[in-house]
Order: sequence, then C-alpha cells, then structure tokens
Amino acid sequence: MAPQWQVLLAFVAATSMILGNLVAVVQTSVKRLLAYSGIAQGGYMLIGVLAGGSAGISSVLFYLFAYLFMNFGAFAVLTVLVTPTGERDRLEDLDGLWERNRWLGLLMTVFMLSLAGFPPLVGFFGKLFLFTAGVSAGWTWLVVIGVLTSVVSVAYYLRVVVHVFTPTAERRDVDRTPGPLVAVTVSAALAVVLGIFPSVVQAAGVLGAGPLAGH
Repeated sequence: MAPQWQVLLAFVAATSMILGNLVAVVQTSVKRLLAYSGIAQGGYMLIGVLAGGSAGISSVLFYLFAYLFMNFGAFAVLTVLVTPTGERDRLEDLDGLWERNRWLGLLMTVFMLSLAGFPPLVGFFGKLFLFTAGVSAGWTWLVVIGVLTSVVSVAYYLRVVVHVFTPTAERRDVDRTPGPLVAVTVSAALAVVLGIFPSVVQAAGVLGAGPLAGH
C-alpha cells in the first residue's frame, strides 16, 4: 500500500510546510508564530518518514531530538518574560530584551537561528539530514519545497531576533528565578553542542545508523 499512503503523506508534508510558514509570517504573537512554525516543522519531518529506511528514520529521530530543545528553549524564554499582569509574548514585548538581560537575549537569538536552520546550530544539521534522506529516496520535488519554505521561515525567525535587539524606553523587569534560566541555558547549550557534534546523539544510542555516520 506504499504508493497510496506515500501520496497522501507527500501532500500533507507539502501543505504543512507551505501553510505553516506562510501563516507564521503574519503572526504578531511569538507563541502563535512558534505554533504555526511547528506545523511546518512537522512537514519537514514527514520528508524523512517518506524516505524511510535507516537514513529516513534516523534523520526524523534526530530532528525530533533537536526540535525538542530548540522549541522548549524558546518557550522557556517567553515564560521568564511573564509578569503579574499577564503574558508578554508579542513581538514588541521582546523589544530591549538584549538590554534588559543580555544572556536571555543571546539565548533567544540562538534558538531562533537554530530553528531557521543556520549553521553550525543543530537545526541546520537536522534539516540537512532530512533533505539528504529525501533526495536519496527520490523525493526531490518535496525537498525543493522544503528548502524554499525554509527560506521563508528565515524572515519571521529573524524578525524575532530584530525585536530582541530593538532598543526601548519602556522599563520592563525580567524574572530572574534560577529554574527557568537554567532550563533555557541547558537547551541553548544542547542546540549548539549537538550542531557542532551531531554524532553525539547517535553515540548515545538515541539513533541507529543513518545519515549521522561520519559527522
């Protein structure tokens, strides 16, 4: 039944990547932006599912492992920004974050660049492994859509970074409770380390043999 379900999954993957990224571009809430980008990320992972085999499976597992830390870290930063008056998850709420807390500003930048797929962060290698597996399995047209929509995603991820470094005259305090800050720091460290040494994941037994071999 492979021909039947592959066509369906290919359609879902393409639709998820296109609609997820296009809708994320117009969001003003960072949480909604991340939610719609998550739909697009699911589309990327379906490329690995369609590719199948050890390369496809290991690329999907690696991307899931990487996405866990990238997305969790970004949401953790938004949690730190919550005030007694409510959440501060709009793009303009990030204005001046670099001035208020340089560490949080730096880490949020790392998460956004990793989600956008900038090397040498883990998001880059995650997409590289997925797209390589897809091309090897003959899904080149779907990989082309993935690459093009990834370019679109750069626009809204960098928009978040721009707001982080945009000065503001408004005084906004940042929660300095150790717990969330530790969680954010650990997530950022893994996003960087796993990008530089992606084979660490395979060595730890999380993945089987696949596209990580030799990296």
